[in-house]
Amino acid sequence: MISLSPPTKLWERAHGKLAPTHAMQVARGWLASEAWGLLMLGNVGRGKSQAAAWLYVWMRQEALREAQAPGVYRRAGDVLWLRAPLLARLDYRERADVLSRCARAYGLVVDELGGEADQQGEALSDMLEERGDAERRTVITTNLERAMFGDRYGDRLADRLRAGGRDEHGGARWVVEIGGESLRGLSSEEIERLTAAE
Repeated sequence: MISLSPPTKLWERAHGKLAPTHAMQVARGWLASEAWGLLMLGNVGRGKSQAAAWLYVWMRQEALREAQAPGVYRRAGDVLWLRAPLLARLDYRERADVLSRCARAYGLVVDELGGEADQQGEALSDMLEERGDAERRTVITTNLERAMFGDRYGDRLADRLRAGGRDEHGGARWVVEIGGESLRGLSSEEIERLTAAE
């Protein structure tokens, strides 16, 4: 079985002060919205996974707060982290179990969507559509370009993502391309200087 928690380094950084990258600005905006899904597209090293880890921490805190609401007993819902390429390590039964858990989770981050084997893409798309139908908070990161994402996962998923509202160009508001230079290997101070200059 694979781990359904974020990598330790992302988890630790998500609890600290994060640089105001484009990905973090998008994450904060989505958090304030009523949208169920956020898709961050872009090249490697742009801060998408770090922003997703921050949202993971937030969703866990929200799940606990909701479970502790006075007058109603609820079990805290799961918040899971699925690194899509790891699905290839699982046999059919394990993969079905993981996708079923992900479909029902209170919150979900799917990191590196597009890195899974082709035959797993349809199952992932179906699971994400199920989450969209139930309007469960879902964050997706991918290195795919927008057109490639649409070709691979189809119009139904993109249409469900549009339910969060449309941007000024008529596209899904929470399907966002994260641009800029790679931030890998830079300190927080260097990232802040770089993002302030943009």
